Amino acid sequence: MLLNIIAIILVLGLLIIIHEFGHFATAKAFGIRVETFSIGFGPRLVGVKRGETDYRISAVPFGGYVKLYGESPGEKGADDPRSFLAQPKSRRFMVLIMGPGLNILLAIVFLAIVYNAGIEIPSHFDQPPVIGAVAIGSPAEKAGIKPGDRILEVDGKRIDTWEELQLLINTSPNHPLRLKIKRGGKELSLTLTPKPIPPRYIGYAGLMEPIPPLVDGVQKGMPAEKAGLRKGDIILSLSGTPIHHFYDMYRLIQESKGKPITLKVKRGENIFEVTLTPIKKNGIFLVGINAPVRMKTKKYPLGEAIEKSLKKNYDMAFLTLEVMERLVMQKMSVRVLSGPIEIARFSGTAMRLGLIPLLQFIAFVSLQLGIFNLLPIPVLDGGHIFILAVEGIIRRDLNQQVKERILQLGFIILLLITLLVIYLDISKLVAR
Repeated sequence: MLLNIIAIILVLGLLIIIHEFGHFATAKAFGIRVETFSIGFGPRLVGVKRGETDYRISAVPFGGYVKLYGESPGEKGADDPRSFLAQPKSRRFMVLIMGPGLNILLAIVFLAIVYNAGIEIPSHFDQPPVIGAVAIGSPAEKAGIKPGDRILEVDGKRIDTWEELQLLINTSPNHPLRLKIKRGGKELSLTLTPKPIPPRYIGYAGLMEPIPPLVDGVQKGMPAEKAGLRKGDIILSLSGTPIHHFYDMYRLIQESKGKPITLKVKRGENIFEVTLTPIKKNGIFLVGINAPVRMKTKKYPLGEAIEKSLKKNYDMAFLTLEVMERLVMQKMSVRVLSGPIEIARFSGTAMRLGLIPLLQFIAFVSLQLGIFNLLPIPVLDGGHIFILAVEGIIRRDLNQQVKERILQLGFIILLLITLLVIYLDISKLVAR
């Protein structure tokens, strides 16, 4: 718990400083007076005054702000040449855009560092999505997908790797996906609708990569250990049925209904048989064999790492917008959203795994923060940019009272979103 708190302070603290520095540095470059640079909102806790700017840490830790001189009509100094409103709209736009802009840039830089240093991924993630097995009763089975199928396209988008396929499935619960697959020498079109899986209600299809029937370890006190199975054993058959995929063994164990089964096992050059009886736990029959989880580290030259980071962030940005659209259209559960509690948990997990996973997580959150701040919601940078655009189109500034009402509405919307994600975080925590 303590590590999670430390992690989220470091992660959000860095992202807030980067975001506000974007506003601050751009304003300074244009000669705009900056009155306050604050990490957090509310009453000032500690700080230091340097020149005309008060650098402070405030009481409410979620977020931060830069207070610009004369940024509202009627405010003292609004007509001063160094005030925010005295600047041309192009300069005001640059001040507003550079906050989320630096968040997006940070995501690109950090992810490029991760790819250059070496990113650990499941061994199949960068491989073509050739289906190894299909879970019984799963959306994939209902769609008619079979082992050996090669997924070529999803909704008209070319799919080259398992990672691309998995990401689309996870972000498409209850959303029909049009698949083009290759089976043998023929191309077929199918429709797959992933189902939501609690507690986060991400999409699940039941597609599995090729996983060899290899014993990656045995659980203490379980039938596999008692039968003498060891890590590295290969299961050739189960009660006479050949095993080609780890899931084949799992499926046949469920079909045994707890009756004794015979495994033909290869250990080195020796082949032998063992008989064991599955036991039932939480409605599932188990023998205590761990599935092989294969990871590998991929490193990219600096130029290729930057190129890959740009592409990944580009794809993630558009995917984020698609998810937001589905949320608004109620085609996706709001439970996929994460608030401060979930972010703290993920931050702590990333920190435990090391520097590279932490940088990867910060890059992901920084991109989301940048995109979220560009949404045309009053109070957010995107809301201010939208008002600026409207004023540019009508060639006059909006009435101050109208602006105040818009900002009040935006504050209410933002408060409701905050309360919603905190509630969802708590419900997920309870469900775990």
